[in-house]
Amino acid sequence: MALFHSLRSRLLLLLLSAVFVVTLIITWISVKQGQTMIEANRAELLHQLASGMAFQLNKDMQSRGNEIQMLTALSDIQNPQVSMTQKRAIFEKMRKAYPYYAWIGMTDDQGNILAGTDNLLVGKSVAKRSWFLEGSKGLHLGSVHDAFLLAKIMPKPKWDDLPLRLVDVSAPIKDENGKLLGVICGHLGWDWAFEMRHKLLSSSNLQHVNLMVAKADGSLLMGTEKLPSGAFNLSGLAAFDQALLSEHQGFAIENWPDNHTYMTSVVYEQSPENAMLQWVVVAQEKMQDVTAVVNDLKVKIILLLLVMMLVLWAVVWRVVSGSTRHLEKLTAAADGIQKGDMDIRIPTVKQQDEVGILANSLSTLVHTLQDEIREKTQVAQALQLMARVHDDSPQGIMITDANQHILSINQAFIDVTGYTEADVLGKTPIILRSGRQDKVFYEKLWHTLNREGRWQGEIWNRSKSGEVFPEWLLISTLKNEQNEVTHYIAIFSDITDKKQAEQQLVFLANHDVLTQLPNRRLLQDTINRFIQFHPKDEVSQITPQVGVIFLDLDFFKSINDSLGHLVGDQLLKVIADTLNAQFKSPNLVARFGGDEFVIFMAGILDDQQLIYAAESVVSCFEKPFKVGDYSLQIGLTMGMSVYPRDGSTAESLISAADTAMYDIKRNHRRSYQFYSLMMREAAYEKLSMENDLKLALANHEFYLVYQPQVSMQGYQLSGLEALIRWQHPSRGLVSPKHFIPVLEEMGLIEEVGLWVVREALKQYQIWLAAYPIQHVSISINLSAVQLRNPKLTDMLQKEVKASNVLCKQVIFEVTESVMVDEDVRIRKELNTLQENGCHFALDDYGTGYSNLAYIDQFNLSELKIDQAFIQKMQNHATDRLIIHHTIEMAKALGMKVVAEGVEMASQMALLSAYPEIFIQGYYFDRPLSAEQMTQRLETRADLVWEPALKTLN
Repeated sequence: MALFHSLRSRLLLLLLSAVFVVTLIITWISVKQGQTMIEANRAELLHQLASGMAFQLNKDMQSRGNEIQMLTALSDIQNPQVSMTQKRAIFEKMRKAYPYYAWIGMTDDQGNILAGTDNLLVGKSVAKRSWFLEGSKGLHLGSVHDAFLLAKIMPKPKWDDLPLRLVDVSAPIKDENGKLLGVICGHLGWDWAFEMRHKLLSSSNLQHVNLMVAKADGSLLMGTEKLPSGAFNLSGLAAFDQALLSEHQGFAIENWPDNHTYMTSVVYEQSPENAMLQWVVVAQEKMQDVTAVVNDLKVKIILLLLVMMLVLWAVVWRVVSGSTRHLEKLTAAADGIQKGDMDIRIPTVKQQDEVGILANSLSTLVHTLQDEIREKTQVAQALQLMARVHDDSPQGIMITDANQHILSINQAFIDVTGYTEADVLGKTPIILRSGRQDKVFYEKLWHTLNREGRWQGEIWNRSKSGEVFPEWLLISTLKNEQNEVTHYIAIFSDITDKKQAEQQLVFLANHDVLTQLPNRRLLQDTINRFIQFHPKDEVSQITPQVGVIFLDLDFFKSINDSLGHLVGDQLLKVIADTLNAQFKSPNLVARFGGDEFVIFMAGILDDQQLIYAAESVVSCFEKPFKVGDYSLQIGLTMGMSVYPRDGSTAESLISAADTAMYDIKRNHRRSYQFYSLMMREAAYEKLSMENDLKLALANHEFYLVYQPQVSMQGYQLSGLEALIRWQHPSRGLVSPKHFIPVLEEMGLIEEVGLWVVREALKQYQIWLAAYPIQHVSISINLSAVQLRNPKLTDMLQKEVKASNVLCKQVIFEVTESVMVDEDVRIRKELNTLQENGCHFALDDYGTGYSNLAYIDQFNLSELKIDQAFIQKMQNHATDRLIIHHTIEMAKALGMKVVAEGVEMASQMALLSAYPEIFIQGYYFDRPLSAEQMTQRLETRADLVWEPALKTLN
């Protein structure tokens, strides 16, 4: 009980007890008054909610009545000449404006429904329905009722807990003389009242309040989740009965059928317009939720009591202990110093009484002693830290005096150099010199060190074992107060691993990983350096020549595909070793990429020397290469260029040799050749065409022509093939066979090809709208490059859909080269388009591989015989036989056959033996512009296509 030995403790306890008793009395009174006030406020709130709900119900019903009466007064409703469809449109518009209408309709004067929203109930008789009987007399507002028939055909209400309930609003339609023409009725979904309740109770402080609507007989029209509609009757509840007796309102706190006590407020409203419309609105809240607020108030008052007691305790404690706290602090400080706490501070006192003088004197004395002890401790710690850094540093450290005699080294110095303390103490750093740096290097080092007080850089030193190694060295000087040098400190790191890593990175950046040969970058640098440092001799006017051989392996892909990439890589390494052994420095063999190598020959005398080199490479490839268990024979193609004749830079020389090599591949000539002026001109022409093609689409230089396809029987137009043309401002009309391959190589064929599809479909749709050509197809050519695009199918389907052209009217033409590639992606693209209704034709059949398996695999619907066979069929029996069997094969496969390039009547005479085929060629028409084709269609309404010769005559 040491607590009660203190005067301030006893005084504090007495005051706290008095405050506690007074606070308890205040709390009890406050809680009682708060409970009464809260219950009164909640009762008033419930009454306002019930009154607001009842008022809103009556207001909405009056608004609906006004709306229905407004409909009966419309001239379009009263006029018998206005169709029922127009009247129903008026009802639909009204329901759209107020979506809680489940149905709005009208009857004739006999009760037969003439029109209604969604065309429901039309033809039914409602002569006995109350809404018709009452509504024929005047405005009728009905009570809530079930709608079992409409519930089956209309969606379930969002809020109502029963299938479908309605409130009827009806009014008579009368003519100018007051004669009854019919009745308009609006079935108002009872879900509207649930929505109203949801909005009224949306506030967070109403989450425990329930609102219900009942009839005057107590039947529940709108219940809650726990007291659903129709679950029980409210008659017998005190508040309900009180409201009916007073014909306005009632209030009670009573038990409900769910065994809970509720505070209940009831409002009874009657409609003066219609006795059937009577609302009893009930607002209720559990008493436990009402009193929850009072309980919260009790907790808050108790917490306030505790806070007041704590505040008072603090005030009293401060007042009582004011005269003794300084002595207590001094006592605590002295106790801390006695226990060894040297950082403790002696408190000072402002009052200059005896306690203040003693406290301030002790504070000054102790603080002086503490500062001295702290300073000495910091110095000792710093020396200890420096010694630890010196010994444990991963970098070598050496300290000398002003005369460069070694005073100290650390363990890292010993590990790197191999010298121990016994080997170096008292000696100078000359013991480490490797001899790699000359006298000038050290003179510059000392000059910088004396001027700036430090030097750092890369230096080579020698270890005790004699091994020379690179290190990064930092030397600093230490000076005394007289600015005299007292010591030198050297810190260094062994950078051997870093130097080796740098060399490896440089090698990897300039060499091929697989073959270890120089790569493209090193090759170009080597050629450019040679050209730069070997200019033309001004005296002899002779420029040293440089030879470049661009070598490409033939059929290497076949080896990769058949034997695998591992064997292919091994073969590349063997070839690289062979070439590297053949061409020694200053010549250079580089791997340019893939299966391409470049041989650089420096300082050749003439072309013959380059030919000898090429012949020696050919001889190396005459014998098979041994790769593991395989003996592989492989061919090669080489293009050669010479500096300065064929180029002035590495890039231009390599490009020239590459062009010469690809020229051999295209023309299948010998193994090697020089770059020529003709190739340069061809390359320039190709480059010029590429530049022109980049602008052609934007400059609208492309246009389409259309060539008709005509049936042999009756000369009926059966199809149109869209063909692209290029009208260049200076080149004139450029043939597709010249610019299409360039577009494919440039990667522009996809953009141009999509433009062709879009333009052709656009023009075809114009003709479809103007002429009876629904059975006439439109044929559009697709490149193999386009078909490799995985997005092509989506793009084509999008274009066809946007043009409003049927897929079955579109034929996409492809060549045999598409199928020979056996690309799974291309087959997938074709199948997807075919599944959507598009057709495919095989163009130029017979000029390629003519593999029947391809025709079967790709499910083609049309076959076009190439014009080369048509042109020779008159004089060559073989061509006639090929045409005959091609047509018979296509017939057997159910394919349409088109003969291309038919120009003469003699050709038509031979082809007339096959009446089921179709003809395309100058015999009927040249490819026509869109304007020309439109003129043809205008003059040939029967679509019979007479031969062009007859047309001209």
